Amino acid sequence: LLTEELDGVSGVTPPLVRDDDVATWWKYALLVDPDVIPGGPAALAAELRLGGIASAPRYIQKPAFACRVFTEQRTFGQSRWPFTLARSDAVDYSPDRFPGTFAFLDAVLVLPWNERYEARHVEMLGDAIRAAAGGHGGNR
Repeated sequence: LLTEELDGVSGVTPPLVRDDDVATWWKYALLVDPDVIPGGPAALAAELRLGGIASAPRYIQKPAFACRVFTEQRTFGQSRWPFTLARSDAVDYSPDRFPGTFAFLDAVLVLPWNERYEARHVEMLGDAIRAAAGGHGGNR
């Protein structure tokens, strides 16, 4: 229902759910285009917060491969195992090797989800997102 609510909102791309998919939402992630919505996900989150709706830019602050256990190859003791088993380029976690990962994180806005949401809650979320997106389209 929220995906339908957001149909046509410029700068906001809801998740794709194909007809044969079964979605089991834990969180609901939107992609926000900063070329359409100035300030991107952070600005949209700030606007939603003014209306009492929590959301979080970025799903995670950094990908797992950017954590110290990988970047510093922290292991038990000094063995560096299992990193010693891999080719050196296989454990090269330089950010420039993963532009898509960082582009996604910079564009995603995560909304909380609750199994108790009723249609009225989802419609309220849709209204708030449309309004926060600055009236860049929408189906209402």
